[in-house]
Amino acid sequence: MAKVQDMASLDPSLFPENPRIDVNYQSAVTLQNSKIISVVFWGNTDIEVSQFPTTDLYALNIDLTSLELITLKDLYTVNAEFEKVFFEKAFFPSDPITSYSEEKFSEMLKLQTSEYTLPSPFTNADSMRCFLKPEGIVLSMPAIHASGSDHFEAELLYSDIQDYYLPEQIYWNE
Repeated sequence: MAKVQDMASLDPSLFPENPRIDVNYQSAVTLQNSKIISVVFWGNTDIEVSQFPTTDLYALNIDLTSLELITLKDLYTVNAEFEKVFFEKAFFPSDPITSYSEEKFSEMLKLQTSEYTLPSPFTNADSMRCFLKPEGIVLSMPAIHASGSDHFEAELLYSDIQDYYLPEQIYWNE
């Protein structure tokens, strides 16, 4: 529970004393079996002193044997080849959350490339959010604010990135 609360915490030194904050989040368990639970939280945070609310997305992937948090880098070797596969194979995730329409997916994906984003979103893969679904993994990365979203999600099928998979156990198989 503390980890969930920490995800939405704000640094009070950045705001006037006692600002009004409205937080509206939803959540979904996207994969659960005897090995793992993957949960995604998404919604808006609106601070009265901000011009616009922010859209947030957080994910928790927990190994049910060790009770450790699992990150993208715990699951996959994230390197230039992985990034290349991402840009070739990623598709619109649709459910449970998206911050943009399916029609805008290819445009949003292009905005994540080195042509628009420096450094690459994969440069700091430790902080990239991800959640697991039965058929694939959804990666969430910061979006260019001018796009109208604060984050961007894209899904990859496990079969497209199996060469980069690290753990001995396959989390999404029972």
